[in-house]
Amino acid sequence: MIVALMTCGGNPPPPVRVRAPAERRQALLPVRTTVREAIDWSQSVAIVIGVETFVSAAVPPDVQYAADDATDFSWTLAKELPSLLPADRLLLLLSGRPDKRASQAHLLMLQHEGSVIVEEFDAERVYALISEYGEKVGQDGVLILFIATHGMTDRGAHILLMPQSDAKSPTGVELNGMLQAIPSGHGHRVLLFIDACRAPYPTPSRLFEDLRFPGEYAIFSASGPGGFARPDEELRNGYFTRAVLDGLRCRAAAANGFITPAALGAFASRRVPEASHGLQNPESRFGGLADLPLFGCIPPDKIARIVHPLPDSRVAPSDSIDVEVFVPSLYVTALVCAASTGECWKQNPEPVPATAGAITRIHAGYGDEDAFRIYAALSADGTFLRGEEHFPAVPLEHRAENIVYWLGPNDVSLEGNQ
Repeated sequence: MIVALMTCGGNPPPPVRVRAPAERRQALLPVRTTVREAIDWSQSVAIVIGVETFVSAAVPPDVQYAADDATDFSWTLAKELPSLLPADRLLLLLSGRPDKRASQAHLLMLQHEGSVIVEEFDAERVYALISEYGEKVGQDGVLILFIATHGMTDRGAHILLMPQSDAKSPTGVELNGMLQAIPSGHGHRVLLFIDACRAPYPTPSRLFEDLRFPGEYAIFSASGPGGFARPDEELRNGYFTRAVLDGLRCRAAAANGFITPAALGAFASRRVPEASHGLQNPESRFGGLADLPLFGCIPPDKIARIVHPLPDSRVAPSDSIDVEVFVPSLYVTALVCAASTGECWKQNPEPVPATAGAITRIHAGYGDEDAFRIYAALSADGTFLRGEEHFPAVPLEHRAENIVYWLGPNDVSLEGNQ
């Protein structure tokens, strides 16, 4: 067993007997494990658009499975992901109906629980809805925009067709226009998914780099410059949307168990060419959000556990808090809280980098109380709680740049006290 030893001031703690991993039982897990996400999904909003059919005089050809793409993406966000987006913060705009029976059933449930607009939307209404719903995005939320439709480039602009678009002189929403419609001060973090062609004319190589958006963003495009977006006839989704859905269902999880935009983009860049036999190559661009954890795919009790002190055990005045960590790239912070007042004291001045598969030991000092509650916080954010030492209560609501996993409480008492 590897033990990473960290002592913080004073004399090193006396040796602490730690059981080997094979001897531990499930009963030794923390009493409660909570997770604090890097994104507050209750402050987030998703606007999902699927344009499969058109109503203009010179009708463009249908976009096969675009309605399935939009419905399936909405369902995954609201019903399948570990951190569920509240249904009342999802807006689905649909022209056409899903082909798959399961998608049809999901659409009926989404219509019952959320906001669904069918066919009655054009470019101006899309811009207005982005502005309206963008106002609902909180400081800790994220704005998600998804669109499946025909796409083309015209004089350097990426145009995405709406139901009223004409095949002879196509107009629609523009990529830059969507971003500019986001109200200032809201939606400062944007995830944009585009399942549409970027043809027939070559797209400028700096299309995404030249976007005018003051916030942070991650953009996922179904095709590269001048490329096409194609349907998967067997699965009845676009190749790109299917890859995104599979990735969000934890197949794109990074080594530490988190889904990030960079990991999702990398998964799609492998999966789409493979599924389409090299006919389609997606593209991703990031403006500050590449490593933002969207959610974790590993159950909290598989992230780490406190192995000392165990619940209902006794501790010495100078002792240790030992945390076994199972995934890489995490930092540990330990807290000792007085059972009588709820006040907490952080035991390590800086978050301690943990080694996956090892036990991180942090020196712990106990005061005059005779009963304490032990907590440990784990995050990939190496600055979490830095500069703070005393808390009136357990700081479960403190937000970090990454997901925070809280272990505890483990209730303990001081040796010699009855």
